[in-house]
Amino acid sequence: MIKIEAAWTAADWHAALNNDTTRNNDCLIFCEEQDDLVWFATTYIQYLAVMGGNEVMPFYGHQIHRFADFVYQANHILPVGYRMVDNNVHALYDLLLNFETEPPYRYLFWNNAQHLFQKNSADFSNVFEPMIVAAYCNRNGISTIKEDNTRYKVHQRNFFFFHKTEWAQLSQLLEMEYYIPSIDGPFDKKLDFNIVLLEPYRQTD
Repeated sequence: MIKIEAAWTAADWHAALNNDTTRNNDCLIFCEEQDDLVWFATTYIQYLAVMGGNEVMPFYGHQIHRFADFVYQANHILPVGYRMVDNNVHALYDLLLNFETEPPYRYLFWNNAQHLFQKNSADFSNVFEPMIVAAYCNRNGISTIKEDNTRYKVHQRNFFFFHKTEWAQLSQLLEMEYYIPSIDGPFDKKLDFNIVLLEPYRQTD
């Protein structure tokens, strides 16, 4: 469990979530205060964008009621030049790999992820798995070989934001092994996650 405070600066958040232990893991952020989650997500997005070298893509969870809603948002958030026709897990996985651009870093922020998780856990799982698998493959350069015979590699990470949710409710998803379709040979792997507790903003004297 990683504890950070809403009152910290964005540079402090970034340092805590991008050190040698945390930088290669997707993050699940939990907080009881909606305003603190909004402050963290919006401020951190601006920080990453201004830093440069980052693609930062926010998803709006209260507008995601089913799997197709997430696909629609992904199609209009990720920089791709086509309209998704198929609403299935394989099509979403291909979209999330996103070979159209190759920035040093890519961040996907899913605000209010608890909305779909509570409304339809099966649809949530069908989004969660391709998100984390695509990010793992891109981080490790095991998704594809480019035309110049080098590997496509982007340090891609997901940030899932949960309001008034206990992280233990997601333990089954966090503990299971996932199928990794590596170009070096597929394998099953249990992925590591950063479980982040965002503590409420505290006024200082």
